[in-house]
Amino acid sequence: MFLLPMVFLIMVRENPRDYGLTVGRVRLALALLVPYSIFFAAVAVWAGHMKSFQDFYGSSPGNLREQVSVFLTYLTYMWSWEFVCRGFLLLGLKKYVGVYAVYIQLVPFVILHLGKPAFELYGSVFFGLSFGFYAYLVDSFVYGAVVHAFFAYILKVVAGSG
Repeated sequence: MFLLPMVFLIMVRENPRDYGLTVGRVRLALALLVPYSIFFAAVAVWAGHMKSFQDFYGSSPGNLREQVSVFLTYLTYMWSWEFVCRGFLLLGLKKYVGVYAVYIQLVPFVILHLGKPAFELYGSVFFGLSFGFYAYLVDSFVYGAVVHAFFAYILKVVAGSG
């Protein structure tokens, strides 16, 4: 999900920075990063105690090596996911449709959550809008990718711990 859009951007001679591959508005991004992280961590801990999440996400990573591996896997996955939704789609469309790009990127984001626990699917509407406005305001998908990976990791650990 990262490589194909990047190849396309390079082929059509677009600057990847215009699609969120940048630090963007750093001060605003960092000011929002901690509250976002705390909120999403709290939601992950709460949701991780639901049976549907425990059944879906399986066991928790055991030793430190497994934990680091799982986090890096989530970071790579969410980097790609966030780039497609928030970078390529949202920031790519921002110059044409303005804030409506936030709603356009929401559609594939929610579709990518099909098959996950119901609370996660329905929550993806709220989270997709939240991450969308975050990327829209800071002109970068990078921070959302980190928070999304952090959320997924905590959810996996808590759900796997039972």
